[in-house]
Amino acid sequence: MEEQNIMTTRRKNNENSENSSVNISPLIDVVFIMLIFFIVATVFVNEVGLDVSSRGGHGAKDVSPIVFHITNSGEVFSEGKAIGFAGVRVVTRNKMQTKLLPVIIEVETEAPSGAMVRVMDEVKSIKSNAFISVSRSQR
Repeated sequence: MEEQNIMTTRRKNNENSENSSVNISPLIDVVFIMLIFFIVATVFVNEVGLDVSSRGGHGAKDVSPIVFHITNSGEVFSEGKAIGFAGVRVVTRNKMQTKLLPVIIEVETEAPSGAMVRVMDEVKSIKSNAFISVSRSQR
């Protein structure tokens, strides 16, 4: 008896499945509504970036950097004069009285690295927020 009920149920399911079809129009409507919702709900973020101006800009002409030169023997020069490590503070203090200037340290190839670090420390002792660049000497 059970076997007949199972067979009858299977036949009914097979007959119904042949005649039935799935209407996907409501599904498409729901997908479009969700799409519109997510587009409207999206928050557009403006990323914060740096304003970079080229070195050739109109404001770059009035800024002349402070240049220190360190020789292979560890001597420190500024504007062609030997100033030593004590002179670094004096030059930095005098030139940075009114505005913050960039500092360039030119180091010869065989110069002791401790001399470069000491010049950097002397500059930072006067202006802790000074921008210091280090380059290999062209001399």
